[in-house]
Amino acid sequence: MGTPIELVYKFRLKLSDLSALSPSEKAALTILCFVVSELNSLKRLSLFAMHTEQLPDDAIPSVAVQRNLILRTITAKLFEFLRLVEKKVDPAAVDDRVKKVFQRFSRELDEARTGIGFTIAKKIRNKMANHFDFEEAEKIVAQCPETVECSFYLTEANGNSYYPMGDEVIFASGILKAIKDSGLAISFQDALDEWIDWTLRLSNLADSIHVAIFEELVLPLVPDRMAHHRPVWLPEDLVAKHPGFRLPIFIRVEK
Repeated sequence: MGTPIELVYKFRLKLSDLSALSPSEKAALTILCFVVSELNSLKRLSLFAMHTEQLPDDAIPSVAVQRNLILRTITAKLFEFLRLVEKKVDPAAVDDRVKKVFQRFSRELDEARTGIGFTIAKKIRNKMANHFDFEEAEKIVAQCPETVECSFYLTEANGNSYYPMGDEVIFASGILKAIKDSGLAISFQDALDEWIDWTLRLSNLADSIHVAIFEELVLPLVPDRMAHHRPVWLPEDLVAKHPGFRLPIFIRVEK
């Protein structure tokens, strides 16, 4: 098999090219580049973490822990993105080009804060993503059925071990509690699907806003500049085909 090649279109840019932008505009562009790059990396990982075929029973918890971790991290990043937008569109915020671009997407941003997917995502973000709520865990554990899976799966390599009690109690039971508390008539699986749907839609919206900011702020500064494709030759194990490649759940170190 030949060495994989990726055609990367590089739009050359240095900070000096952006000297005409205000500090606020530079900061907004910087943060959006940061957020969207992270989201793209996480979305790529999540794509390879979605195992759909039948797996051995004892492997299923490890797959779930890995997949849910990536999706919870995406959720936390998306709420940081929403926080950035809210800060810039606040009536007290300075009226600049960034604010005007964000306001063009006001309908989509309002929709992102409604619906079942948002309700579940908000619960996950507040209680299960970047924060661990001890009091909430106490409440959830007290309400869990005694049949909840709490086995410890131990392996020789510590990084391969997994403990599904966390995901089963904090995550799964937490979502069921969110469904009940919100009065939603929806199954656990449908709630998961709505959550994943929400992450995809909001990630796509972040992409669109990032492009709009680039077109509004950067292109006028370098109107004649074009992106040029550059062939990037890569080691074979750095390019994964989809479908086909799957994110491993165990690692083996050569001895």
